[in-house]
Amino acid sequence: MKIEIIQPYQNTGWLNLDFVLVTTLDSLKKEKGRQYLDQWLYWEPYFSQINVPVWILSEDSPTELYQLQETLITKLHFSHASKDTLEKLQSIQSKSVFGKDYLIVKPQILLFYQEKAIYKASRTNQKTIGEAYLKALDIRYKIFKTNFRNKLTSKKEFASI
Repeated sequence: MKIEIIQPYQNTGWLNLDFVLVTTLDSLKKEKGRQYLDQWLYWEPYFSQINVPVWILSEDSPTELYQLQETLITKLHFSHASKDTLEKLQSIQSKSVFGKDYLIVKPQILLFYQEKAIYKASRTNQKTIGEAYLKALDIRYKIFKTNFRNKLTSKKEFASI
């Protein structure tokens, strides 16, 4: 399996990008944000089975996100993201409504492996979350296979054959 690098992103420093899935959402207080959260809650057991942490970045205040995480019993990680962080992830979009410009947060999915984005989806729906899951599953299988091969070939009995 060839791992394709989508685009290099600057590491924000506080997030370990070794193997993680990051999604950006608008405010979780809005109905649209809640709908995206429901989709992630549906997929959360699958990502936790293959040990891939899912981080949800939002512009909501850290206290609101902490209260939400305390309310939900989930392995999803919630974090406040500043405008600079969202710009580094290229999640900010300018939208013009009746001649007035607004900055909105695009809901997108980024799968990082060894600090490189290997999957990016600019929409968040069941299909794109499933594609991210399959990509993460492929990587987990590749890691398992190389670790198994290394353990097997490191044994003296195998090396003498």
